Amino acid sequence: MNYDIDVSAVQAVLMAVAVEGAALNDCANAAKQAGDDAVASFGTAEEVAEAFAGFWKTRDDTAQRVSSLVF
Repeated sequence: MNYDIDVSAVQAVLMAVAVEGAALNDCANAAKQAGDDAVASFGTAEEVAEAFAGFWKTRDDTAQRVSSLVF
């Protein structure tokens, strides 16, 4: 079989995806940090902080897992 592939176009698409993947990864890291910071924002409401920490622990890497599929 013989294929005519525009290597430059494929490379350009892959580079664009890599750039957007890197941006998505940066956003994912910021989202994780924001959630981690939220745990410390409940002040003296320790029970609420613990509840949120438990909630967040099961979700804190979701955005990074998604971005790793692209980047």
